[in-house]
Amino acid sequence: MKIYFFLLSFFLLSSCSSVLYKMYGVNPITSYTETSDMKFLTDLKSKLDYKHIVSDSSQFSSLGQFVLSEKLAKDLYQPIQLFYFENDSLKSYHINCTAKGGLTNINWNTAQRFEQFIPKSAVQLDSINLTLSKLKLIYPSIKNEKKYTIVIFYTLMFQKISKSAMQTVEQNLERFHKASETDVYFINIDRFYKNVL
Repeated sequence: MKIYFFLLSFFLLSSCSSVLYKMYGVNPITSYTETSDMKFLTDLKSKLDYKHIVSDSSQFSSLGQFVLSEKLAKDLYQPIQLFYFENDSLKSYHINCTAKGGLTNINWNTAQRFEQFIPKSAVQLDSINLTLSKLKLIYPSIKNEKKYTIVIFYTLMFQKISKSAMQTVEQNLERFHKASETDVYFINIDRFYKNVL
């Protein structure tokens, strides 16, 4: 499956050492645990009025149907993803492997993409045939009530990177005073990633 491309690359380059596991906040998971998820979100101390969704494996797997290029199919299976919609249209898309790595985390603002709102997309949007309406067919609890909708897929397998993604989104919304116009969804995908590591 396409998800293994990222995971294999990450851990081959990282030598799979326990030190690097800790530095990047890698936590092997075997199942979704509500207690751990709620603790992570509480520790995040986000000021955003976000909605929380727990994805099942089949829901997340079905995202692959929206990719138009086999070469980019791996993108929709990355562990941390950010989707920015304006009304129904996808305007910006970010995945963990398009951000530069640092010593203990990654920089989501690579190439100053988050120096504007809506952030400059890290992935070419013409490769993905996804609208908010289509995403709502997979996740019916997503609503289209505000001008902007941000959907963040995350996993507790990569807590540091997930946290930095959420914080980058929050800082960008605050900087450009767009929080009141934006619905934010945090979608946990641990059930898809269980037993991968």
